[in-house]
Amino acid sequence: MEAEITKLLVNCFLITKISYANMIGDITIRYGGNPKNVLEAIGSDHRIGNKYLGYGYGFGGPCFPRDNRALLKCAEEVGINAVISRSTDEMNDLHLQYQIEEFVKNNPDKGDVVFDY
Repeated sequence: MEAEITKLLVNCFLITKISYANMIGDITIRYGGNPKNVLEAIGSDHRIGNKYLGYGYGFGGPCFPRDNRALLKCAEEVGINAVISRSTDEMNDLHLQYQIEEFVKNNPDKGDVVFDY
């Protein structure tokens, strides 16, 4: 049981770091800054580190979303409200919406592209 929950928690920690980096990146871009510079500065703090602290696409793949949902279910089973896991999923969705909006704004000639997410 401890090994299984540890795997879920490790992946969910990484998901949180990815979501945080993308949120910081979105904010930085809106202020006209470079997310890479800001995130490198944040990651230079040895308590945080640079791994999984890059700006880019949201989390996906077979493991991260599945493990995040599994952690939510495990937490609910024991009466814990896993707010951070819910928030990372929400931030991942918001980041995708932001990326689509930015793409459309910066590529007006591609206005007929259909995004299905």
